[in-house]
Amino acid sequence: MRRINIACTITCVALVAFTLQSCKKSNGIINDSVISKPYSVHFSDTSGNMFYTNDGENFYNIAFGGGSRVDAIFGVGDYLMKRLKGSNQLFVSDGKQGKNVNFNPTLNNLAGGSFGNSAVLTVDGYVDLLGQKVNRVFACTDLGVQYNDSNARNKTRWTPVGDTMTGVTKTSLAQTKNRRIYAFDDGTKAVHVKAEPNHNSLWSARGTVPCDGQAFIIAKGDDVVAVCIAGTDVGKMWISKNDAWSFDALPQITNGGTTITDVTTAIGGFGKVLIACTKDNGIWRLDGNGIWNWASSGLATGTHVYSITQKNNIYKNDRINDYIYIATNTGIYRSDDLGQNWFRIYEGGFSAIN
Repeated sequence: MRRINIACTITCVALVAFTLQSCKKSNGIINDSVISKPYSVHFSDTSGNMFYTNDGENFYNIAFGGGSRVDAIFGVGDYLMKRLKGSNQLFVSDGKQGKNVNFNPTLNNLAGGSFGNSAVLTVDGYVDLLGQKVNRVFACTDLGVQYNDSNARNKTRWTPVGDTMTGVTKTSLAQTKNRRIYAFDDGTKAVHVKAEPNHNSLWSARGTVPCDGQAFIIAKGDDVVAVCIAGTDVGKMWISKNDAWSFDALPQITNGGTTITDVTTAIGGFGKVLIACTKDNGIWRLDGNGIWNWASSGLATGTHVYSITQKNNIYKNDRINDYIYIATNTGIYRSDDLGQNWFRIYEGGFSAIN
């Protein structure tokens, strides 16, 4: 693997190494103001090796995978979690993000059918029983949804959620912009919601997703989107704009009259646009008129997209730059215009990103 399109001065590289601030790119991307809250991106290659960047220019190998493919990466506080492909175990790092780390098991009963990055949800600023704000981690397990308030680093502190969710199987989690937390069961297609991220807010039953096949949920602003990735309804999507009481079908992706069904993952990019990724048919964006538009400019021929994430830089002058990253078999790509165009920042084959 090798980096491409990277042109930082030695001074900038040193600055990144010691302050984790970004430098200005030679291709014109604005990164020359002081960043008050830089993002961090972690991604894994097909051998399980993990890498880190906070600017899309400078990359650090922070963990060796030993040949085990990573299916999903999660951030929790200052630490990282990962799930291996085909495994029901969840691992947590012994060091902070951006550092060289080892991973240790923290949970060994993730639910069968739980999907990708939606199997785990980290809620920053969750108000616990003592009124303290914690980084609460929810996970879909075979005992129902469980949570951990120790950044998942204490494996004895995984606790089943209570009230109406006791013992209820869930396979996918999402949090909307209004901070509501949704849990979906791929078996029954039922959805529950937790209205506020605090201990006193109970889980309440909502509607069901009319999907015949395997699905997962994501958030798009205050809406909930269900995506079907296998079965009779493969490639179909539904959206709820009424707190998951009901779900309406979205238009299917078509190309020249052919229906596209090989959707691998999706994201509600910063609540502004729904982006769907496929294995063999590129990336698609749903516009305001309900039309899916091909958005694969910059992707190498034969690119298969496996994972997607969104990040932003918050500058001291309150400017915010939004970025979308994808992990593919041809490299890591970044979009600076909400998924309309892409440029490759790191070559190689990658399976997960967060």
